[in-house]
Amino acid sequence: MLLLMEKLLICNNSSQDELSRDDYSNIMLAYWICCDERASKVDNVDRIDSPESFLSVYVPEQLIYNDIIYPKDYRTEFIKCFSFMSFCAEDSIFFEYLQIFSSEYGMTWQEYLFINFTLYLKMSTNDSGATPVVYIDNTYVSALNFMAPICCELGSFVSRTDFRALRQTPVLKVSNNHFIILSDKFFVDKIFSSLLFDFAKILSKYKQRTNISGFPDLKQLVGQRFTERILFCEIMNRCFSKYADVMLSGETLKSKISNGEPDYYIRKGSRVFIFEFKDVLLNTEVKYSRDLSKIQNEVLELFEESTFEKRTTKSKKSKPKAIKQLLNVIREKLPVIHKEIDKTTLNKVYVFPVIIYTDSNFDVDGVNYMLNERFLSLLGLAELNSCYVVKDLVMINLNNLIQLEDLFFHNKLNLSSCINDYRSFRLTNKSDSVISFTKFLMRKSEKQNFKYKNTKWFNDALQVLKNTSF
Repeated sequence: MLLLMEKLLICNNSSQDELSRDDYSNIMLAYWICCDERASKVDNVDRIDSPESFLSVYVPEQLIYNDIIYPKDYRTEFIKCFSFMSFCAEDSIFFEYLQIFSSEYGMTWQEYLFINFTLYLKMSTNDSGATPVVYIDNTYVSALNFMAPICCELGSFVSRTDFRALRQTPVLKVSNNHFIILSDKFFVDKIFSSLLFDFAKILSKYKQRTNISGFPDLKQLVGQRFTERILFCEIMNRCFSKYADVMLSGETLKSKISNGEPDYYIRKGSRVFIFEFKDVLLNTEVKYSRDLSKIQNEVLELFEESTFEKRTTKSKKSKPKAIKQLLNVIREKLPVIHKEIDKTTLNKVYVFPVIIYTDSNFDVDGVNYMLNERFLSLLGLAELNSCYVVKDLVMINLNNLIQLEDLFFHNKLNLSSCINDYRSFRLTNKSDSVISFTKFLMRKSEKQNFKYKNTKWFNDALQVLKNTSF
């Protein structure tokens, strides 16, 4: 459908006449042609007969389109934006950045979020039902100003890899007040997920004041000061504070054991969960390479050991990542944590290693499987305390944790049971042995009546916004 949309935008005739039966037939024919174009790039499906063959055929193809297929929840994006803006308002560095951002848009951050939220709801519920048409009255100047830069230019629209043109301009302006949302997922991305890109674009105009020259600079700083320290810790607390006997953040642990600490530690009885949080993105060239070896190398570069500098691609001293960090924690830091910080004595400890990530590309079936296989092979070479029973490595999308906040908090989902059930499922269902844990978790949540409804965090944030006068 997106391929067809791009072709129609490129070949448009600006006509707004009612479509005839022949027009509808021609559009359907064009759609089938686009389907054939898409299907022609898929090959060797009949060769899938093992986990390895599944990886070689499915993963390279699915990666290309996964973030388009991946379900977008505007509530999750709203929560992340609200949390980030609230952080900016109180942080010594980001407060100035927020002032510059607000000045450029001519509105407060609360107004910016309110407009975005309202625009999405206008698309979901309007006089014609749930249609992609949005009407904005002339009195709603801020909303009209917001829409202007994300509308595509029909005369100059050019198709780009990864649908980048549609991602950047997912709206078609029909009149001064009427707009058509071309892709609801790209629209959600633009109004919420693309906030950091917009932030970086504006801050780079004031580089002398901000020291931000582009998105990589801002992304690194946001990761250091907000994503892990604030957002990640907040959702961990919201999900597991009622469940855990002991919860220790990375900052708390670092003050006690200097370095090499996990990003989060949770203990419930003899069950210990160690978390590594990775706010990393899959390289776009690798994503589109359709080359499994390149994909595997990139995944290991991000989650096992970093060997080169991303910005320059120059070699550097290797640095352990995620799975090696988890192994180092199990081997060297858990005994110290148990003795000096948690102060518990257990004859047997069940260790659950968990990676929390932010890029939905890693949801693809096969990625968790690849990393777990590598983790287990390294685990087999490690000398561990005999009291430790180490479970399989699992990966969870941060967005899914945000969505499942209430289920975890009220113990309708139990993390250790979910992980144990995941392993049993994979062992007894060979055809599903490469399924990602995050997908398995969402399936399990649906059995607990999860319906993508408002969470407590969403309601709390929305209430704060409602109480703010614009």
